Amino acid sequence: MTTHDHNRWLPLPTLLEPSQPRTKNASVTRRGPVLDGFLAGPENACVALLFEWLTRGFLADPLDPACQHYIPITELPQLLPLSLYGASGTGKTHIMRGLASVLGKKEKASSALFCENAIDFYRNLTEAIANGTKEEFRSRISRSPLILLDNIDYLADKRSGQDELLWLLEESLAVPKIVLVTMSVRPADLEGMNRQIVSRLIAGSVFQVKYPGAESRRILVRRLAELFGIPLSEEVFACLVEEFPEPVGALYGSFVQLTLQTRNEKNFLTVQRVLNFLQDREPGVSLSLDEIAHTVASFYRVQLDDLRSKKRSKTIVLARNITAWFARKFTNATLVQLGDWFSGRDHTTILHSCNEIERRMASDPTLTNDLAQITRLLSPGK
Repeated sequence: MTTHDHNRWLPLPTLLEPSQPRTKNASVTRRGPVLDGFLAGPENACVALLFEWLTRGFLADPLDPACQHYIPITELPQLLPLSLYGASGTGKTHIMRGLASVLGKKEKASSALFCENAIDFYRNLTEAIANGTKEEFRSRISRSPLILLDNIDYLADKRSGQDELLWLLEESLAVPKIVLVTMSVRPADLEGMNRQIVSRLIAGSVFQVKYPGAESRRILVRRLAELFGIPLSEEVFACLVEEFPEPVGALYGSFVQLTLQTRNEKNFLTVQRVLNFLQDREPGVSLSLDEIAHTVASFYRVQLDDLRSKKRSKTIVLARNITAWFARKFTNATLVQLGDWFSGRDHTTILHSCNEIERRMASDPTLTNDLAQITRLLSPGK
């Protein structure tokens, strides 16, 4: 399968289904078809460039032709620290682990790498404090010119963990080293986080990891259909691209379920069969469309009926589009069902509303901030 130049598979470890261990009586087996790597389409082009820069520019050998065009990042301290943020399922942790794997294979980098999830980071820190070995804990970090720390949201409201993270960030400025952290929201939107930490992160480089866009989803659906041996008509293919879940892991899981349901059937998949499958699929998040609509309407101070009306004021259109976008993320409603809820609008209109929000997110910080606040209102317990 070929892809356009702006679609790139990053050479990461297996994305979805790890290989099973080799046994004495069997060769390496897998639990199912495997989708390797991370497809960095146009929506994640900057992330792809960052990955390439890190893997080729870190401890770059000036004699290596592959590295001659890359300036080591440590020579550009104004770009540090590096932050990746994105919703659950976008691939942040996978990218982080992939970097650790690729860089760990380099002779110079393998012993210099510090890569931990914030949960392990905090647990190891508290154990070091309790055992009186905090200096040894810090020494391990200090020796590393490359520090990867995943899911720093976990450190919210954890004073000792944040103190250590702040120390780490300040030390990386004094002695330039690469620090890459991941989180679920923009640094500015981190709740319960020391404002000095937020300021340090904002002063560096911040990259958003996004769900696959339309072009990437087309490639992923084709790839999964080939892996599972599912023949697709053009109509079914278009339906899968539009209707299936955004996170790649959820997309994969849906293909597994769909394959199991149709494995003994001779007929090819039809659009109606796919829609029926999605309608019957267990919901991943317990939010109703009404709950989302009430929350968004209240946030923008418009009437609930306005969302379903034909009114076209700027605020109402924005609230209507955001309601559709959240419904696509947090409910299992199909585009057709969403169109029915919005007073019989066509499913292509709903899709356009969702795509409009996706398009603006990359360049409209006000909209991104609104979405983050609404997300928190929809999940107050998190």
